[in-house]
Amino acid sequence: VLADGSGLSRANRLSAFGLTRVISAAHRDSTIGPDFFATLSRFSRPGIPGRGTLKYRQLESVGSVWGKTGYISGVSSI
Repeated sequence: VLADGSGLSRANRLSAFGLTRVISAAHRDSTIGPDFFATLSRFSRPGIPGRGTLKYRQLESVGSVWGKTGYISGVSSI
């Protein structure tokens, strides 16, 4: 069960491994992959602007990295 899109609901019952499998499947599926990844934030690096909640975080040694942030009372996640 994935109760919300942040991935940090106390009602979620999806393991990190399960979520990784969902993301991997989306990446391999050309009919949903591009739209799925377009909804995610992206880390920035010189020459490639970031966007969304990760816009101002920089990972200079990494190529294209998409991410999801989330927050619930007392917990923050990337």
